[in-house]
Amino acid sequence: MEKEKNTSESKPTLNQYEMKLEARKEAYLAKAKKIQEKADSRMAGVNYISEHLAGTPILVGHHSEKGHRRLLDKMDRDVHKSIQESKKADHYEWKAGTVGTGGISADDPQAIQKLQEQLQEKKEAHELMREANKASRKNDTEKLQDLAKLQREKFPEFFKSYYMIPESGKFAGFPQHYLSLNNASIKRIEGRIQELQIKSEMNEKNEDFPDFSYRVDPDENRVMFEFSGKPRDEIRDALKAEAFKWSPSRDAWVRQITPNALRAGEKAKEELKKLFGYEDPGMKL
Repeated sequence: MEKEKNTSESKPTLNQYEMKLEARKEAYLAKAKKIQEKADSRMAGVNYISEHLAGTPILVGHHSEKGHRRLLDKMDRDVHKSIQESKKADHYEWKAGTVGTGGISADDPQAIQKLQEQLQEKKEAHELMREANKASRKNDTEKLQDLAKLQREKFPEFFKSYYMIPESGKFAGFPQHYLSLNNASIKRIEGRIQELQIKSEMNEKNEDFPDFSYRVDPDENRVMFEFSGKPRDEIRDALKAEAFKWSPSRDAWVRQITPNALRAGEKAKEELKKLFGYEDPGMKL
């Protein structure tokens, strides 16, 4: 008897960050479904009233006039609300569709590996474009056909919107701006990889002061300010001035770790020490 195939083996294992994205997507879809069900229920009520009032004129002066008009007003309001709710449900469905489509996040623990794979593809595609342009100048039809086959087989996604090497070999060459844009993308990815590698080697930093704590947490990928309670307005303003935002899930004011964020964190820390009135600038617990 043939053994059953283990379908679970074909499912990719998600890392913690990818699971978080999946949970966010499911939450948006659940919210969209709940709002749409509310819109549908509201419209069902409108239809029910409409069926019972169909062909019934308003009897002016009759005791039923006010009730009749109230029902018509309610129908108008509910139709408007149902339309707005449906639009809101569509919005959350759209948000669900955009989750994880904004590129490779620094919060992803596999970000360096994914960026390296992306970088390799762009470099190989860049070499293909250069070889294709060289073959085009030499009118090397055979070489162009080989490159066309390689392009279709190895780079279907990279060239999906700019397929230029036809099977016939009649090809005028990739425009210079296309190579320049790809080269700029290569430099950008190399810079991101270098930045993330430096970040991965960074040690955690904790500084505790009487009224707040300052942390650099590579695992969380955040620069953080923590307080025992809600800080007063001028403290919050100082943090906002350095682009720190309140994170309820972390119970802290945070920024994603970047060189600019580290500089902003040090600047904000010194400003907070002044605002809390520490006589000794280096005062800690």
